[in-house]
Amino acid sequence: MKKLTLRQTYKLCSELWTWLGNNPTQEKIEWPEWNRFLVNKGHIYIRNLCFACEYDQQKGNVSTQCLNCPLKALWGDNCVRGYKSPYRKWLEAKYIKVKQRNAFKIADFCDKKLEELKNKKGV
Repeated sequence: MKKLTLRQTYKLCSELWTWLGNNPTQEKIEWPEWNRFLVNKGHIYIRNLCFACEYDQQKGNVSTQCLNCPLKALWGDNCVRGYKSPYRKWLEAKYIKVKQRNAFKIADFCDKKLEELKNKKGV
């Protein structure tokens, strides 16, 4: 995949998580827009089905340390291990409202970051 800019990462994350908020019974793999990212026999080439993870990896991180995760401010060092992480809460949620709330929390964070980047060039 072509390298993601920070702006593209936030935009795609927002699209994905807004869809998940609007479709709380669905999982990330079911996002209808994945067809834009299919390669070789229908394989989705986005690390962990997450544009933030993909961005992190493209920045040279090959570990699971999430060193360049653009959503780090939202959940700390790791989206899965962070107790207060909206991703972890979404992942483990048993109730639709909890899934929705946390999906929209991630989408809103990305939208705010996009606003911050509006007048910056090259990101």
